[in-house]
Amino acid sequence: MPTTTFFRLDQEKQDKIIQAAKKEFTEAPINEASIAKIIKEADIPRGSFYQYFSGKEDLFYYLFDRVRKGPEDYLFECLESEKGDLLEAFKKFFDYFVKEVFEGEETLFFKNIFLHMTYHNSSRALLNELSEKEQEARKNHIENHRKGSKEAFQRIYQMVNHELLKTTSEREFKMLFRQLCTMISNTINEGYRIKKCDKKFSVEQLIQDFNLKIDWLKNGVAN
Repeated sequence: MPTTTFFRLDQEKQDKIIQAAKKEFTEAPINEASIAKIIKEADIPRGSFYQYFSGKEDLFYYLFDRVRKGPEDYLFECLESEKGDLLEAFKKFFDYFVKEVFEGEETLFFKNIFLHMTYHNSSRALLNELSEKEQEARKNHIENHRKGSKEAFQRIYQMVNHELLKTTSEREFKMLFRQLCTMISNTINEGYRIKKCDKKFSVEQLIQDFNLKIDWLKNGVAN
């Protein structure tokens, strides 16, 4: 999380730092991103950077939270507009989210997140290379992310019309919800794979594929 010193900067300077960070994080995964490039692009001294953030992970987490806020809020809107129908809400959400990922303003940042999202799971060996402040920032982010995710899940659980589902407990609902989130992630990663080797890549095809998966989940695949 940025320090209060960062938030005391005028908006133009904050935006310049954020844009410089986005540029770097769209060109390199977090473990390869360069603070030197960020401060050069933002035109700030290195010492000033550490007055604003504990390190590049702290800055990355801040950007990540900013980017994910919009999609999270839109999922709530989908649940409300679909009157608690979880599966139809996920269809509507995916239609929006996949276009943001592949065609929106943050498309390159999303690409780096999805293609390198295993970094946090595989970077334990790198923890010793982080400063004490960076390790603390990482720990705080993980705790805040878990807390935020838990609060978001509880809100979703309360908004869903459970009469439309066969889940019989919160535990079963959580299993279903995780499966739906995994379906989104897998479909988007499949999109990146197709786009890399097929010039006929289509976001609309990904939407059709995802909707088909939802229909299979809803109606079954066996005759």
